[in-house]
Amino acid sequence: MSIIKTKTLIFSALTAFILGLTVSGKVPTLRILNWSEYIDFDIDDNNELTLAEKSPTLREFQEAFQCRIDYTEFETETEAIRLLAQTPGYYDLIIIDSSSAENLIDAQLASVPDTRKIPNFRYIDPVLVDTFKSGGIPYLYGSTGILYRKDFYTNGIHSWKQFFDPENPHMVSVLAEPKSAFSQALVALGADPINPTEHDIRSAAKFIKHSTDAERIRFVTSDIELIQDSILNGELGAAVIYSGDALSVIEENTHVAFVHPEEGFEIFMDCLLTVKGGSNPRLAHAFINYVLSPEIHARLAKELFYASPNAASLKLLETTAPEQLNNPAIYPSNALRAKGYPLKLDHSLVDRLGKILFNL
Repeated sequence: MSIIKTKTLIFSALTAFILGLTVSGKVPTLRILNWSEYIDFDIDDNNELTLAEKSPTLREFQEAFQCRIDYTEFETETEAIRLLAQTPGYYDLIIIDSSSAENLIDAQLASVPDTRKIPNFRYIDPVLVDTFKSGGIPYLYGSTGILYRKDFYTNGIHSWKQFFDPENPHMVSVLAEPKSAFSQALVALGADPINPTEHDIRSAAKFIKHSTDAERIRFVTSDIELIQDSILNGELGAAVIYSGDALSVIEENTHVAFVHPEEGFEIFMDCLLTVKGGSNPRLAHAFINYVLSPEIHARLAKELFYASPNAASLKLLETTAPEQLNNPAIYPSNALRAKGYPLKLDHSLVDRLGKILFNL
């Protein structure tokens, strides 16, 4: 299908939708909850714009649908769950990883969008849907690895064992998700990162504790700006980071590199879910359909350095960002992807020991 024809279909649908919304004379509000820095943003040096005003995708949607968007960011799954639980029915839509999506659905905080109301769902690769087995609508997918200073590690970093080694001469940071650090420790020890035994978890805790006792772990954070600044100013030698965030740093700084550790690494699909009790489910479904349009989805993938699960958008990226399609950090080969594992380490002992180890 041509881009022109696709746009015609999109805006024909918009017109019909707008007529239905504005007949009451009210301007509807769509409330979205998303990971920090996980949509396209224009530069706002003076910090004068709201998040919805800074994003081309959000601005265009507001204009096309004659609505306003209330856009909120979160840093961790725990924070997202807290926001949903404390304000039931306030949000309409959340973007979160597939493992967390399952938890939100089970807790009846979110629900599976109706694909019958999302025509552009037809562009999503069914193999990836089956791979991640999430009830949500695929947004973008990526992985977790290590960002490091090449001048600090002249031979590179290749493994989680090397990263967590208490003899590592440089400070490091880990993500503010205990199950992430425990999964990394588990694969470093040769244990199952999804269904470990209690003995495995306690061994992983001891493995991490050697680094904390040696004061090698400087930060426990998912704040990309803090990670970036600390890597670039030399406070950190290496950091656990999401692939898209890492590549956005590398684009402007040639003395840093990103690696998937040889023992294995987290691979995730972020999904769009409708929130239980949200006041605008119709607008939420329209936004999902809008994001899945090939042009929008390709733009998001290109800007954010994450992989698109949208077959039609990949065709566009062959022209607009071929270098990204050929970058294994974004689109890992089948052999590399085989080393990936989903972050599904749900165990009370991990939460308890993680809070102790990382002072959370």
